Amino acid sequence: MRKRGIIKGSVITILSLLFYAKTGWKALFLMLAVSLIAYIGGLLVALFSENKRSIFVIFLSILVFIFIYFEGLPGKHTVGLSYYILMAMGYIIGAVNGNVKAIKNPIKIISAISFFPLMAEGPIGEADKISEEIWAVKSSDNPSYVPVRLRLMPAFYRFFYGLFKKLVIADRLAETVNYYTSFPLLSWNYLLGLFLYSVELIADFTGGIDMAIAICNLLNVNVPENFRHPLFATSLSNFWKRWHISLSGWFQRNVFYPLSVSLSESKLLSGKSRRTVSRVSVYTASIITWSLTGLWHGISIYYLFWGLTNAGILLLSYELRDKYKAFHKRHKFADSKGYNLFMMIRTFIIVMFLRCFDLMAAASAKVETLPSDYRALAISEIILLIIACLVCVLISACTAKKKERFTNPYSLVKSLSFPARLAILLAMVFVIIIFGAYGKDYDAKGFIYGNF
Repeated sequence: MRKRGIIKGSVITILSLLFYAKTGWKALFLMLAVSLIAYIGGLLVALFSENKRSIFVIFLSILVFIFIYFEGLPGKHTVGLSYYILMAMGYIIGAVNGNVKAIKNPIKIISAISFFPLMAEGPIGEADKISEEIWAVKSSDNPSYVPVRLRLMPAFYRFFYGLFKKLVIADRLAETVNYYTSFPLLSWNYLLGLFLYSVELIADFTGGIDMAIAICNLLNVNVPENFRHPLFATSLSNFWKRWHISLSGWFQRNVFYPLSVSLSESKLLSGKSRRTVSRVSVYTASIITWSLTGLWHGISIYYLFWGLTNAGILLLSYELRDKYKAFHKRHKFADSKGYNLFMMIRTFIIVMFLRCFDLMAAASAKVETLPSDYRALAISEIILLIIACLVCVLISACTAKKKERFTNPYSLVKSLSFPARLAILLAMVFVIIIFGAYGKDYDAKGFIYGNF
């Protein structure tokens, strides 16, 4: 059994290194450097626990410098850096806090940080847990073990559902989004492009994560979920509990909570009222956390404004929380399905406008005339996009109704016979082949969050 674990871990590590090498030797060496920095930092914390704070500051500063240097300068962006740099930081922070046991084998931490299904856009996992999953000796006595025959069909369903969202919706919209968002800010054409960009981003990011998690499931490696039905968010706070959960969770664990607690216990606030202490600690921690979250997306003033705007809206909601409760008590319609739908639409619009900062950060020169090489969507393609989006919303709604924590179409068909499940899977593949956006008229698109 131990030999099986070694073989599995070795194969996954080799595949991961090959994937990085394929993207370029610079990407491979940078990933290895970050992995070894995390490895050495974790070991030193374990060996010299009395100096762990100093070790923490030194190694975290090195990782921050690497991130700023390779993300902040033009032409130096490296595949996966934003994701595995947080994994490396989280590993050292966990070692300092005593939540993570130092990994003694450098190959094991390299295998976790380089794990190839997560290299493009996450989800952001915890290095020690992913390492255990990769190198674990699986047996029927292990509660996390799932036999191959039981994980094949669910993984294929999730993978092809993600591919459907990517090829049929996101990639088909990409060229149209680029065209309409090239118009002046807040013109009608730009607003249409902003709406379509939101649809593209949701399909692209959730689709990519579905495919990544499906591959992890095939390898019997458990990684954190990244979405919990984000379309049904009823507030910005609720949205961030549903969207990119691994990122928001990382910043909550490693920045917001430690900072807010230390501020609330600070001598600077001693003697102040409990309400004042609470406000100062929450406000300061929120502004710093969201500023860092914004800069994680890219070293740009636009991403900083994006983070600060999120913080501003969330803090305003924090201040008005008592009024919200009073409003719900006073008005019965506030608990109706219609009002809930209004809140969902309102949240979608708020998040949509916040994505202006994404587009401004990535914008090139604006044009006001139709480019000669722009191919407008045909009516049949528009109808296809509407139907595809409605299907995805319906699948998400049905899985949410079944109390599923994430959108997985397999949960809707698992009670059917094997021939019926296989027929539906093949039909999904057929739809992707027929209606997917690829071929001579389309340029294959990378994942949007792979640029962050």
